[in-house]
Amino acid sequence: MANLRTRHRSLLTGTPQKNYVHDLFHLLCWALGPASVRFPFAWGSEGKSKFEGDFCVVERLVGGKRRKVLPEVTNLSVLWRLLSGAIIRRRKEHMGENIVDRTLYSPT
Repeated sequence: MANLRTRHRSLLTGTPQKNYVHDLFHLLCWALGPASVRFPFAWGSEGKSKFEGDFCVVERLVGGKRRKVLPEVTNLSVLWRLLSGAIIRRRKEHMGENIVDRTLYSPT
């Protein structure tokens, strides 16, 4: 993805991201620019390690090097402030046209 050269970069999603925060690192780095004012983390393992240290909950085994990134965010308010200048959120009432109502079906 780092080699994808474009004049204007944007990421779109129809639903909230269900990925762990560390899964979004490379997408955010590409879209916002590595080691920039908008995203102060460098491309590569050092930047990702710093990003995970700042925003991810990492579980480590005692005496071992194994680690597991949990689906939790630390410093959520700092993460929102970092990303707020780059996020545009559209809701149903902002779209100007009717969206089909959601229908839930129970298993029979």
